[in-house]
Amino acid sequence: MQTLQILKLIEIAASFFWTLALLYDYQKNKKINLLLLRSGIIVLMSVFILTAYLSTSLQFQAWKNDPMSQYLLPPHSPIAYFYNYAIYRFWLPYALDIMISIAWAFYLLLLCKYSNRRFLDEKEACMGFFTALIVGWPNFIIYIFLLFGLVVLRQIFNYYVLRKKELISITPYMAISAILVVSLSLFYGDRLGLDKLKLVS
Repeated sequence: MQTLQILKLIEIAASFFWTLALLYDYQKNKKINLLLLRSGIIVLMSVFILTAYLSTSLQFQAWKNDPMSQYLLPPHSPIAYFYNYAIYRFWLPYALDIMISIAWAFYLLLLCKYSNRRFLDEKEACMGFFTALIVGWPNFIIYIFLLFGLVVLRQIFNYYVLRKKELISITPYMAISAILVVSLSLFYGDRLGLDKLKLVS
């Protein structure tokens, strides 16, 4: 259990570190650092896989050592029962996070294509994938509303206060929204009211 807690801390720390690093680099150079972005995705995906694998192994050992639960394992029961349980309990939540991140990135790519890169470009779609991966499901719902709200407010401020008519980049707001959502889930996770939308409680 301590190993899983350490991995969770690594996941959170990596999320904050890479998002803040990407945000800082973007504010400094006005472009997304693809090398930094890709390394963040690789680290996060590696932590996901390692966490799911260790959770599966620990669950198998727990059932094997329990007088009652051992009857759920071979030779008393087919190994398929344990595999189905492990996939649903440990692997499917991460798979859902990845699928939602891919869907969000695909939507951003379509927006990029059909707007002739007026709103965003392909790098920002990759940034969208990374930030969606960080917040996960069901926090992605809050992330979308927060991102939309921040972008609209900044655009209104630019237009009516600064008298700037050009469209703003959504990249820094994706990073800010992701950081805020992760922070909210850490301190107020039970109060966000999204627990019923989780695959596994």
